[in-house]
Amino acid sequence: MTEKQALYYRICYEKRNIATAAESLFVSRSVVSRMVSELEKEFGVTFFVRSKKGVTPTKAGDLMYQGICQATKAQEELAKKLKSIKE
Repeated sequence: MTEKQALYYRICYEKRNIATAAESLFVSRSVVSRMVSELEKEFGVTFFVRSKKGVTPTKAGDLMYQGICQATKAQEELAKKLKSIKE
């Protein structure tokens, strides 16, 4: 999973809609959809149930979101610590 895939996944999860996520990321719907599909293929699970109304996360989808948020927070904390060492 790349950082870009994680970002697109997180926004899609939070917006609960691929088109809305795409708008906020300034990319096409197909780009967001492809990123999510690639992640589902990589991990061998379905993260969202797709419908005309949007997307609904599965249990695996909820777990992936939690993991991405934890990783993002850990990365931000590490960056702060490294910056404080530099100063």
